[in-house]
Amino acid sequence: MGTFTRVGRELHYNGTRANLAGVHAGVGNLSTTDSLDPPFDDDMQRLVQYKNNFFRHWLIPYWKYSPRDKVLQRNCVFNLVGSKWDLTSYNVDYIRRLLQMIDKAAQKGIAVQLTIFERSGLDNTLFNNEEYTKYRIRRWEDSPWNAANNLNGVISTGNPPGLPEFFQYQRRLREIQQAWLQLIVDQTKGYWNVFYEIMNEPLGGTTDERVRWADWVVGIIHNRTRGSRLIFYNDMHGGTDVNRWKQLSTVSPTANPPGLPYYPSFHGVIFHGNPTLINPDTGPYDFKQEKIFQVSSDTYPQGRDDYAPNKMWTQHAFDNKMMFQAHTNSSEAARGIGDANPAPTRLV
Repeated sequence: MGTFTRVGRELHYNGTRANLAGVHAGVGNLSTTDSLDPPFDDDMQRLVQYKNNFFRHWLIPYWKYSPRDKVLQRNCVFNLVGSKWDLTSYNVDYIRRLLQMIDKAAQKGIAVQLTIFERSGLDNTLFNNEEYTKYRIRRWEDSPWNAANNLNGVISTGNPPGLPEFFQYQRRLREIQQAWLQLIVDQTKGYWNVFYEIMNEPLGGTTDERVRWADWVVGIIHNRTRGSRLIFYNDMHGGTDVNRWKQLSTVSPTANPPGLPYYPSFHGVIFHGNPTLINPDTGPYDFKQEKIFQVSSDTYPQGRDDYAPNKMWTQHAFDNKMMFQAHTNSSEAARGIGDANPAPTRLV
């Protein structure tokens, strides 16, 4: 069993700086092991074959809930009651299979980053592209967080839909979010190879709304893990959110509005886009000495399935003591990551 820690902005594993990088674990058109079909040997063996030791798993992505006529209950976290989702009732079989996947990854020496919430599923479908027209995906329209689709009466307004209400304090919404956080953390915190990502691509609302919500989330995770598991925030504003978060951490908790107490309790910051544009030493990051940096090719599609860009991106990440997550399940990308120098090694 291993232990991950943060030392300055370095990720350490069992007391030594570690390089983590990898593609998503699944194959085909989906970007992770969405169907959670045991025993997961093929997915994990492919990562091991190409010396990948890290992947990211979204727990509530929009494609599990849209289009409605293609949704399979077995693949969803929440339970469907009639034609609506109950956000307080969880699919026990899904969680069982999730734990099997995490355990298999642990056996193979692979770290798993669980993405707890997902913002892009709150987006309104007001434009056309291949994803929407080919697969008939409707994000907010089919979202379980949309009050029209759940039994719980959240969320009914917002511009864009679902935002910024998702971040603002509404008692019932916070209760639902907290119950889900507590469940998933309690179920998974016992695995040495689990990290937590608060939310994929938090956009919408003001900077303060986002970071105050995120600080609340970090507090719940930290208090349940007692700091034993790494927590990451996905900053989609080039570091602006975390810079502000750090600033608010210096404000007294008794001020009005109060300061944020849990800034020291999360460990890393994720950046999406072209990984080579992120350099902790030269960028505008007030937190550059105290947070792990993770870069991702998520919004940089040119070549992301290919060998050469992923080798370059991984090399850049390792040279700058960062983690790298490829937004792909391509074997070519996995091979490029594995051939980077220094190559990631299996965690044991």
